Amino acid sequence: MLTCIYLACKVEESYISAEEFCRMIGQDASVVLRNEVAVLQGLGFDLVVYNPYHPLEGLLQEIEVQSLEPDGLEELQKCDAAMRAKLKASALGAIDALLMTDAPLLHPPGLLAVAALRSAFKGKLPFDGFLQLLSTRASQGQSLTPQQGDEHLQRMSSSLAALDELGREGTQPLQEDEVKKIDKRLKACHNSLLDPDSQAFKDAAAAKASRDAEKRRIKIADRRAATELANAQLLGADGAAVQPQSQQASGQDLAKDTNGSHDAKRQRIT
Repeated sequence: MLTCIYLACKVEESYISAEEFCRMIGQDASVVLRNEVAVLQGLGFDLVVYNPYHPLEGLLQEIEVQSLEPDGLEELQKCDAAMRAKLKASALGAIDALLMTDAPLLHPPGLLAVAALRSAFKGKLPFDGFLQLLSTRASQGQSLTPQQGDEHLQRMSSSLAALDELGREGTQPLQEDEVKKIDKRLKACHNSLLDPDSQAFKDAAAAKASRDAEKRRIKIADRRAATELANAQLLGADGAAVQPQSQQASGQDLAKDTNGSHDAKRQRIT
């Protein structure tokens, strides 16, 4: 968990060193850093995560443009900076509630941002005109006919209604018993071999170190045996040097020539 938060800070360009991060929460920085590669491998090194917060910023900028343009939406003409700040705060809370549900698994981030903003508009400003504007631009971008555009708006409205229901679920307080059940299920899915603090990880690391040590021992023993064999081939059984085969052949030829010369001399003397 701590390693995931540490990596999330990197991804969202809010970098904080592992030492500083762990100092604030009273944890060991080495544990966070040791798990970093394992987490990255588990994610396939794909760290790009699309969330509703960035689309919300774009929607708020569009509201600001509409409030400043003379021909903008009439219901947004009085949406000043103070009102936009209130809308943003309320929409952020609505997104937080949606993220506690299955909404991110069922709907794209942009639609979650629209649903959160619509929730923020309730009791403050009418939202239908702004929703119509968003649907029209989406239809133009997809080259839809007017009828297809109306169908697109209906589907968007149905999805927003479903997101409202999910948002209400996200605002419900968490039950301790339910959290314990979820935590138990997570632990059952946990791979202890990737947890440096688990006994299984330590046992696996010790077994690997033992195997590596045995491989090194065998390799050294093989080298020593090869060296001893080479030395044995160069030395006789009593320790006398053994001449190479080429030198032995030359010595035998020289002895034959010497014996032949002596026999010839004896024959001449006789």
